Amino acid sequence: MTLIHTYGTLQSGILVRRYKRFLADVLLDDGSAVTAFTPNSGSMKTCSDPGSPVMLVHDPKPGRKTHYNLEMVKSGDTWVGVNTGLANRLAAGIIDGDLTGDPRLEGFRVERPEVVWQDSRFDLKVSRGEVGGFVEVKNVTYRSGEMALFPDAVTTRGQKHLETLIRAAADRCTACNLFVVQRSDCAAFTPARDIDPVYAHTCARARESGVIMIACLLEVSPEGIWFKGVLPIL
Repeated sequence: MTLIHTYGTLQSGILVRRYKRFLADVLLDDGSAVTAFTPNSGSMKTCSDPGSPVMLVHDPKPGRKTHYNLEMVKSGDTWVGVNTGLANRLAAGIIDGDLTGDPRLEGFRVERPEVVWQDSRFDLKVSRGEVGGFVEVKNVTYRSGEMALFPDAVTTRGQKHLETLIRAAADRCTACNLFVVQRSDCAAFTPARDIDPVYAHTCARARESGVIMIACLLEVSPEGIWFKGVLPIL
């Protein structure tokens, strides 16, 4: 495994509830109750059960309503990274480290984040010499059986990104949709057809159109995040 991220000081607690999408009430180990910002716009299906152990980052800043960020939730015996804002940094480390195993991405390096092309804003702009491309990153936390799935809620934004990646591939750009699976208890990845059939259909069409689809398996723990390998996409 390859270490791609380390945390600062984390505080442990128990999830009381997650609500209003971006808030979570947590009981810290010292008995104090806090409200944490939850940097995840999805449903957090399978990783937001009350009573679950959690890890928080204490991040007090002027103007913030909450002084904590929810970083990970324990699902069974597995830590799940729920901070979608971290996914782009993890993806950049995977690409810059040539860890995808896909020869079509070998030698590419991240040029800059958040780049607009046509009607979409992609997470990463990448290049290899004179060859340029775009990578859209999706954080995956939803699991069913041994399958990692995305999305965990209907995503019209994700559908739009795929459509633009299809056009980018047709324009001879390197176009990639990188799924960052922030839990290590999965054996394969598949689009969540039952939740968003349009997204699943568009994923299949994107692969057929030359968009590179990669699902990277990560192991998350309070000690850091490790790249474990690439999951088959079904």
